[in-house]
Amino acid sequence: MKRAAATAKDSALEPAAKRQRKAPSFPDDFPDKPLSDKAALKVAFANGEKAIGWTDFEPKPAIALLKLAKKIKVGKKIKYSLSQANVEGGFQTAVRRFDNLAINGGGRGSQQDAAKVVDLGEGLFIGLYDGHGPIEDKIDFGYQAASSNCFGIRSEFSRAINQGYSVPVAFVRAFKEAHETCLDIHIRERNRDVPRDIFQKAGAVAATAYITKDHIFTAGCGDARIVLVDNGGAKRLTFDHKATKKDIKPSDKDRVVKAGAYIDDKGYICVSEAGKLAIPRTIGNLAFGEAISHLPDVFAYPRGQGKQMLVNACDGVWDVLSDQEVADIVNNSPDAATAAEEIIRQAIIKGSRDNITVQVVWDVQKTV
Repeated sequence: MKRAAATAKDSALEPAAKRQRKAPSFPDDFPDKPLSDKAALKVAFANGEKAIGWTDFEPKPAIALLKLAKKIKVGKKIKYSLSQANVEGGFQTAVRRFDNLAINGGGRGSQQDAAKVVDLGEGLFIGLYDGHGPIEDKIDFGYQAASSNCFGIRSEFSRAINQGYSVPVAFVRAFKEAHETCLDIHIRERNRDVPRDIFQKAGAVAATAYITKDHIFTAGCGDARIVLVDNGGAKRLTFDHKATKKDIKPSDKDRVVKAGAYIDDKGYICVSEAGKLAIPRTIGNLAFGEAISHLPDVFAYPRGQGKQMLVNACDGVWDVLSDQEVADIVNNSPDAATAAEEIIRQAIIKGSRDNITVQVVWDVQKTV
């Protein structure tokens, strides 16, 4: 499926090497060594940077300069919900199938997306997972991969935080654990006489965020995207992983080639017997071997003052709507539910035929 190109507004997320001479240093065994948020951010902001991005962890963290608002709040109740969800720390919202989520199947016959919002005490965790894969014997393996990640990433992230790991390290550990869980599911399904290659072709992309008192952390693997609506404008907080020539990261391209795979003219990664895949990073997709990475890009942004909303959506939105178009919808909406539903409606009007899932964190003033 086609994927939208990044805009010029996203230049703030380019590698730091283009904008600065010296980057702060991390321990040689990073990211395996537990590191508190305070210690990690002290290193990150050593040179006065406004935000830090850990890109591939190779060889040193890259710095992304982006000044964001300091305080965020999730405010108003969503009146179109099926049930209410009250979370400590000032977070009040309502749910429509998933916490703070509006979901619509789009033009497809199956829904392979999953999402969740969870209060972890010290911060608010949000996650959106877009599955892909075959349906065999009434088993939707794409949704199975997405729902597995929805539970696994959040659970492992929470466990790592409680063990004293820094937020970026916790994200990496969570994504790694989710990938290994996909392997476990594959083994279990194989034992149930499901054809071996079926589940190996299933996987899911993930866009997650952790909102603490002082910072917004994001971790992404694939082409789901998180955008901050700040003072009317749109600021992208994640990096889209795509295989098209103009979008693919050099590290992703090198990995594909080293794995013996290739990228065709349409931007699909091609692996013998596995088929094609349009994204160089995903959780699962075991049939693609080392051509695909499950490691996320992790970024952190300090919170500032001003009215802000956070939008997390799958590529069913971003394929047809720009970051600013989504921001305009949010700015003209009275509450989170209306904003999420209008984003979905506009995406369908613009011709999206993919699954469409949207999370909106509204008027973020005090979540923790």
